[in-house]
Order: sequence, then structure tokens, then C-alpha cells
Amino acid sequence: MRMRKKMDVDLSIIIVSYKVPELLDDCLASIFAQPTDLACEILVVDNAPGDGSAEIVREKYPQVTLLEPDDNLGFAGGNNFAARQATGRRLLLLNPDTIVLDDAIGTLWAFADSKPSAGIVGGRTVRKDGSLEPTCCWADPGLWPLLCKATALNVVMKGSRLFDREAMGWWQRDDDRQVDIITGCFLMIDRSVWDELGGFDPRFFMYAEEVDLCWRVRKTGREIWFAHEPEIVHLVGASASKATGSRLLAVNGALLRLFYKHKGWVYCQIANILMIVGISIRSVGTGCVGLIRGGGRVGRALDLAKAAVAQCAWLFRMRKVAGG
Repeated sequence: MRMRKKMDVDLSIIIVSYKVPELLDDCLASIFAQPTDLACEILVVDNAPGDGSAEIVREKYPQVTLLEPDDNLGFAGGNNFAARQATGRRLLLLNPDTIVLDDAIGTLWAFADSKPSAGIVGGRTVRKDGSLEPTCCWADPGLWPLLCKATALNVVMKGSRLFDREAMGWWQRDDDRQVDIITGCFLMIDRSVWDELGGFDPRFFMYAEEVDLCWRVRKTGREIWFAHEPEIVHLVGASASKATGSRLLAVNGALLRLFYKHKGWVYCQIANILMIVGISIRSVGTGCVGLIRGGGRVGRALDLAKAAVAQCAWLFRMRKVAGG
């Protein structure tokens, strides 16, 4: 990986880190091991001061631009913050819990060159054991996928083009194709497109920001493309909260904000009802299994029940919850 002065940078690699210093170290090491001839700059946003990430960057990677905002800006805000200081003609958004493999960055760059109609391109993600990690891209979220999730049809009929549509479970991400959504963990976008759209909507603190961006890109007539050859390891959710109820509320709240923005109030209310049904079914099912098998499942069921009650309250203040 060649680092260049700001006047002649091809690619700005942006990493927003939150409490994963060891993983950030591994990610940066994998980037510098890349054989690409691209002139790059790397910007790391430290969203969790004091976790050791800043010290690792300063000591081991002095050529990296370290950005230390006063507050945790979230994923969307952190990327926007870094992009304002980036100088490359393309931006690569990369999660800190990733390992870049086999010139994936250079390969994705070449793919973007081959798709002039694309506004966003992304590559394939795998787990540590090399198996597919399918969340690198997916189909549009909406009421039908929410209904399938609420009733577990997407699980019972996993891989179905009808019931597992959002996850596209029938496809092994083994060919290049136009898709609806590219995940923000490995997303490349032309700087001109980013600037035209104003980057991520800052109202999305975490979750759904890349869906909103992809929808706005597609509204301009540009395409979203997935490339199967550029490949990274992605340790999904290493930077995210593991608290079941609170995480569900965060994800669902972001989706409701997305639907409110793009689909309207009525659509948003229907989506919220489907989410409540889904959480309630999961809570009851988890509780029943917990009564039989134990193992902390009853506590998890109560956590899910509290989340369902919280979402019920959203029905009466949807504009405040989703429109903020």
C-alpha cells in the first residue's frame, strides 16, 4: 500500500472505530500488506477515546491520519467527519473488524472503473473460517420482509426467493451483479457522488445509514454493484452492542426512521406493528424454551418483552421517534 501526499491521492480509506483496538490493529496491518499501486490515505476516527486505539495508531501507524472527535459520532457521523478531511477521488468505508485479503482494495477499485454507471460498489465478506458472511449486500427492506421475519418464515423457508428475499439466502455471492444495498463495512463510492448527496444522513446514528445512502444513490439513476472477487474477512458486529433488547430497539428505530423518511407515516406505523409482532413472538418462544431448558433464556425473553412494550409506545409518538 502506497501512502501519498494529499495532492495526488486516489483513494481515501475511512475506518470508524469503537472499542475494538486489537481488531483495528489487525485491520490496519492487513491494509498495509496490500500489494496495490493505488495512492491511498487512511483516516481512522476514534469514537471511543481511552480504549487504546489512538495509542496503537500513533505508535504503529504514524502515516495514518488519526481523528479524535470530542463525542462519539456514531457510524454515520464518524464517516461524515472523516470524509470532510479526505482528499481521494474515491472513498472506501471499511469496518475496523475486517481483514483485507488478496488485493481486495485494488480489485474493487478496478471493478469500480469497469462500472461507470455505478454510484456504489462493494465486495464479498467471509467469516474467519472462510465461509460466506452474506450481509455484504442484501435486497431492500420493507413490509413483506418484516412480515416474514415476524412469523419466522425467513428462517423456516431459508433460501426461498419469496420468504427470504431481503437476505437473498439463495445466492452465495459468487458472481457480480447489480443489487439493492451494499453494507457499509466494505463500500466504495466516488467522492463526487458522496459530495452531491451530502454523505450519510446524520440522523442515522448507527444502522440503516447505508440503506438510506443506497436509496438516494439509486434515485439519481446510478446503480449499486456487488463484486464477488474482492474479499475481506468480517467479524460481524464486533463494535456493536450485544444487549438483545436494546440492540433490537436501535435497529428497529433506525429502520423506522428510514421508512418514515422515504415511505411516509402510514407505512412506518405498519412496519412498527410488524416489528412488535415479531419481537413478541420471539419473546414468547424464547421464554417457553427457557422454562424447559433454562440457561438464561427466561431473562432474555423478559428483555425482548420490554423491547416489545417500548415499541408499542412508539405507536403514539411515531413522528418524534422516526422523524427526529
